[in-house]
Amino acid sequence: MISIREFQEKDLESIKNIHFFMWLQLQWQKDFHKEDAIVAVDEDDSVIGVAALSYGGTWYYIESNVTHIPEYYMQFECHVQENHPDFKLVKHLLIDALKKHFTTYKEKYPDKKIVMRCWCEDSSLEEMEQLLKEQFTAHGITPVLSFDLTGEIPNYTIPESISIGVHSFEDDGMKQYMEANELGFDNVRDSEHELWFRLSGDTTKVFVAKDGDKVISSVTVWGIGDGRSATENIFTIPDYRHKNIARETIATSLRYLKELGETQATLSVVGENIPAISLYLSMGYHVFYNLFEMHYTP
Repeated sequence: MISIREFQEKDLESIKNIHFFMWLQLQWQKDFHKEDAIVAVDEDDSVIGVAALSYGGTWYYIESNVTHIPEYYMQFECHVQENHPDFKLVKHLLIDALKKHFTTYKEKYPDKKIVMRCWCEDSSLEEMEQLLKEQFTAHGITPVLSFDLTGEIPNYTIPESISIGVHSFEDDGMKQYMEANELGFDNVRDSEHELWFRLSGDTTKVFVAKDGDKVISSVTVWGIGDGRSATENIFTIPDYRHKNIARETIATSLRYLKELGETQATLSVVGENIPAISLYLSMGYHVFYNLFEMHYTP
């Protein structure tokens, strides 16, 4: 018999065997909270699946008097023991329980549009079908683009006053970065907790362009494995756009990854962000695959 219960610290070792990255996040990523995590267990109380909600960047504005955020997101993750004979049933029970838990947030914020969201790869048709059956909607497509690091990486001319290098988060480094990040992403900053979590990894570097001491553009890189690294969280603050600064900041990160011996760099971009997609394609990125953004709204 399969049952669902709240996550407990004792479950971590079992979760490690189910999904290593989820194990890391539940311990050290502060956007994850114990009260928003559940597990599926068998008759022996052995963990066979785990699901959790985590705060997205917009969620940190939900109690602010802002008018520019139409929807407030929590990210949804669900992982089930590989090859479990009741894989689909376990996943259904976890999703159903987490949806009910998410509804309590709707009761807390009745005037806000809140959304539980996740992504599935375009090759994961069974996963998408199950999410549709669970009353998720296919909200949009997020292309994942790839850059071949074995080829030539272009150089771009930028204003002489601009310098590019790896950012230091000591002293007020995080404050400087997050202020620029908020401006660069239309007044909705990324999660600082997620960035600190990423920075705890050996492969994470944040490249920034600066005008004097002012952070104006950035790209974060981290290793994914098998010669592949991410180039994500790319932004440039409005006053410094259309000056090749974003291009050269990205190119600097690509040259760094190439020197490390990486062979592929990837990034994801919202399908409606035509200017960003045009920028990346013009630099030599190509479509790798697509992610479907799936939403559930109580």
